[in-house]
Amino acid sequence: MHPVTQSAIVTLTAVSAVAFSHVVAGQSSIRWERYSEHLRARHRHVSAFDAARGETLVFGGLHQHPLAVGLFGFRDSRWRRRDAGQTWPGQRSGSAMAYDLRRQVVVMVGGLADNLWIDDTWEWNGSRWTRRQPVNRPPAGDNHRMAFDARRGRLVLFHGSMGTRE
Repeated sequence: MHPVTQSAIVTLTAVSAVAFSHVVAGQSSIRWERYSEHLRARHRHVSAFDAARGETLVFGGLHQHPLAVGLFGFRDSRWRRRDAGQTWPGQRSGSAMAYDLRRQVVVMVGGLADNLWIDDTWEWNGSRWTRRQPVNRPPAGDNHRMAFDARRGRLVLFHGSMGTRE
């Protein structure tokens, strides 16, 4: 296993939004660097690292009471809105999002919007969102977690709060 030389860690909270870079200089040396550019603070958002494009992505969540809008990418020490002016999943919080290494897309599932659980699936290919209609889909809900299982070559979803389909 080879050591990671540099990775971006993005910390977003309801109080502050700060981006940190985690730099591993050797087996026992770790340091954190703080970036000065900020994204609006939020919580119950989702994030994933898009390895194909080298960008940390953050979507949705809550800012105090209103829902936070859109997909933002962090690359080259800067935030930028990635999905402005196009079809997008809509405001939500508590979704799950992860990078699919095999297919090289970011997948987002479910969440909560207007006090309703959502059961949709969206994919981000680096330039646009596409809504998918899988035959088998998880039930509506929020607060799930998702990760890519490299050994099996698939995403695994750990479902959170269960909703009911209407």
